[in-house]
Amino acid sequence: EQIDIARAIEVLEGVDADKAAEIVDQVDISKASEIVEQIDIARAIEVLEGVDADKAAEIVDQVDISKASDILAGVDPKAAGQILSGVETETITQIVQTMDEDKLIERLTEVDTDKLFDIDPEVLFDELPKVPTEQLVAEVAPELDPDLPQPEAVLVTENLALYRVQKTGQLTWAKLVGSPIPIAEISGKFNKVLENLEVEIASLDTIPQGAPGLGSQLKVNSIFNVNLGGSESGDIVAAHVTVFIEKAWLDANDVNKWSLQFQRLDEGTNRWVPFQTKRVREDEERVYYAISVPGFSTIAITGSNELPERAFEVTGLSIQPASPVAGETVTVSVTVRNISNEPQDYPASLWLNSTIEQVQVVNVAAGQSFALNFAITAGNPGAYDVRIERELGTFTVRPAPVDETVTAVVPTAVGTAVVATETPAVPPPEEGGGAGLIITIVIVIVAVVVVGAVALYIMQRRRR
Repeated sequence: EQIDIARAIEVLEGVDADKAAEIVDQVDISKASEIVEQIDIARAIEVLEGVDADKAAEIVDQVDISKASDILAGVDPKAAGQILSGVETETITQIVQTMDEDKLIERLTEVDTDKLFDIDPEVLFDELPKVPTEQLVAEVAPELDPDLPQPEAVLVTENLALYRVQKTGQLTWAKLVGSPIPIAEISGKFNKVLENLEVEIASLDTIPQGAPGLGSQLKVNSIFNVNLGGSESGDIVAAHVTVFIEKAWLDANDVNKWSLQFQRLDEGTNRWVPFQTKRVREDEERVYYAISVPGFSTIAITGSNELPERAFEVTGLSIQPASPVAGETVTVSVTVRNISNEPQDYPASLWLNSTIEQVQVVNVAAGQSFALNFAITAGNPGAYDVRIERELGTFTVRPAPVDETVTAVVPTAVGTAVVATETPAVPPPEEGGGAGLIITIVIVIVAVVVVGAVALYIMQRRRR
């Protein structure tokens, strides 16, 4: 603590790594930061791996960004993730803009999601083009309609769950199920009010007979079938699913946390459509993911040690009108291009204020582009953020025109009746109305004078 930096560095380089880390862990933060700033990269890596994660984060916050990035690129990914979870948002943002993408992918998957989502999404989009978009952006979970009854669990076993949903709302979110493993919760938004829905979730040992394979490179965590009795095709606007994956399974299969996909079997085309997942939180044993889908079918949760390759490019976000009136229809459009060598199903999601709004699936031929449109109704006045894939935009809703009807209160024998009456319109004066009045008066006066003169003349003639 008392000797100069040069001498302190000589001492730390002369002891083993554990001892050096133990010393730095007890040295004042400003002194520790100076030491790490000046020692060579290899010894700095050993020191930060052995220092308490909170202390290491404080050190990184005070070290030159370039040096900090080089050090953390060599630190064990899990230890680096813990350190980055504790640094200032400005620091981690600058490190993201400095470090190699592959190194970032290994380390940011271990960063606390709250810290990760503090980073400007556009920075993450620019620096992490290989990463599935939904892993880089926070979500606001759909708000359940408080007036709707909770689903009733009719039967819940290890492999089968039956729920009864008494009623759903129209274009509001209703909770549908809360089990079985690995499902934490499913909620849905419907086009109309539905009653007495029956939700059945059955765990499967293998993929259904006749369904295509999932590929040898994918590790299958679980397969289950979701059936929604009492509804028709097109009734559901979007479904929001939360699942959890055991960390022991991820580690045993060397699965990257950002590689998890929700494979939904399209029964019409007999193809698996991969939906992106979003890592939303973790505890000591599990990692929780959120997924948005357009409906239910057979589902397989898969992962890999590599991130899925991008198959689509989404560009040209357009919002029309940009300043709608409350209640007006707003059209949100993008161009989707298939950049792969084979036909692909694109799962398109429209996000409004970070909450899933609509989901649809579009088939796009290899190398072809497709104009994708979403239609929504402008809600309450205010500003709204819009996102489709990595395309960001906003629109502002204006208040609807004020109803100029006047409410008159008419007393009755039993109370007060409220009657809406329109205020009589007062016509504006016509152009030149003042001059016309003057001319009319002059004509009347002239007419009176003329009539009087004629009458006087006649009377005088008669006298004569």
